[in-house]
Amino acid sequence: MENLQTMKWFYLFYFLHSNWLCGFFTNNIDVAREGVAVDSVFGLLSVTLFLNAFTLGTLSRFVFQMGLSIFETFQTEALTLEVKSTQEAASPMAMTAAIEATSCPLLQHLAFLDFSELGRRGADRRAPAFSLSQPGGHPHTFNQLAASSLGQITSLTQHLETALAPPSDNNNSPPVTTNKPDFTGLRDLTGGAPPRPAAAPKRSEVAVLLDRLRGWLERRPLLGALLTEWPDSRPAAALADGRPALWVVSGLSALGVASLTEDRYGVAQRHLGPLLRALLELAAVLERVRRLAGCAGRGGGGAPVPRLASGLRAATATALFRLTATFGPHLRSLGLSDKELARLEPYRLYTEG
Repeated sequence: MENLQTMKWFYLFYFLHSNWLCGFFTNNIDVAREGVAVDSVFGLLSVTLFLNAFTLGTLSRFVFQMGLSIFETFQTEALTLEVKSTQEAASPMAMTAAIEATSCPLLQHLAFLDFSELGRRGADRRAPAFSLSQPGGHPHTFNQLAASSLGQITSLTQHLETALAPPSDNNNSPPVTTNKPDFTGLRDLTGGAPPRPAAAPKRSEVAVLLDRLRGWLERRPLLGALLTEWPDSRPAAALADGRPALWVVSGLSALGVASLTEDRYGVAQRHLGPLLRALLELAAVLERVRRLAGCAGRGGGGAPVPRLASGLRAATATALFRLTATFGPHLRSLGLSDKELARLEPYRLYTEG
């Protein structure tokens, strides 16, 4: 299916450039040129052309995906980082420092992956996350982990909300009219010419022509299909960087559940309210993405939303189920509003979904 969706670009390239390519081969290699012209409509409707393009495209895509999977399997190794705050460990291999290493995306991703594994490891591995700094007695480690993790969830939610917002059409907005002062007949005190009002900035003629050209192309049946943005393409682009958020949801929920029996100082409970609030917002926006993907699929077009959206919905729902089941009797003490508590009630009663 992915190959069929990308074949339109092959046909466009074939229609524009195949004539001189065929001429190059026939002039330099002893190959006879037969059949209809390749840059004609009948040339594009050739069954042989379609079968060759589909077979070679599928094969090349399979080889590329297989090579990418092998590279990811053998060249990427999960790291086991120190669960210490940056105040206690200056090493860049500390989890808190690696999570904030925006200059090294690979290290940052591996740190989030290791963070998601904290819930599946033993209590000894999680113990430093719930500890207090000495001297001082401050929960620096968990505060830094929670701040970076909640930032990932909030950032993804905001990007998805921006992608789901309808695009603003600036071309249809009414022109802004301004009352220009009339300086006719006035002279300045030195006897010079009257001052001229500042001219309003004008759009470049090239930009206006490009907008008109794009509008004309979008009204053409074939070219419009190539230039029109798919309904779910913007959410799919926003989800492209959502893998750390999936790891964060799993890691934070696991730490929250484990804190009930392992957190002796209560350093994690103060973050449960913001965590539940962030998870509810993410679940709501992911549901909108799912509905948009369903509408795009029923409409007969549109690229499918990546499978990461399904994984994020499942991870978010699992996190909400686990947290509400663990802290159900104490949800009202977490500073949540009545509306948020009502949205958590289906998860507490296992009726959501």
